[in-house]
Amino acid sequence: MHIEFLHSLRRPYCFVTGLRGPDNSRNTCLRLLKKHVTARLRTLLFEQHECPGDWRDSPMSEQDYERTRELLHTLVSNTREDVTVRDPALHFLEHLLDAIDEVRSDKMWGGYGDSLCRDIQECIHNLYNQ
Repeated sequence: MHIEFLHSLRRPYCFVTGLRGPDNSRNTCLRLLKKHVTARLRTLLFEQHECPGDWRDSPMSEQDYERTRELLHTLVSNTREDVTVRDPALHFLEHLLDAIDEVRSDKMWGGYGDSLCRDIQECIHNLYNQ
């Protein structure tokens, strides 16, 4: 575990809460977001052998970023009527945004950290306003 990394953060708790997966693992969009995003957050704190969950040490590529944006848009479209999906999605996305905000300039995001934060904020806004 990279304890020195954790101590270097402004709000370590906000980062750690984003390491969890989505509360509703039946939702395909949330599972895939976990694969593309949460796995990279875990890489910043853990070595692969320390991490039982998804772990990805490659920086986010343009293709990964575009796929993540598509997942966010699909999530909004698919949860319009279903509060049992929307509420866990909001919970997960709010924690994910806090975590990414802590490390948005890290090379792990391949230069997409700021854009990813904006995309998640937009998704949260759209989910709240459905």
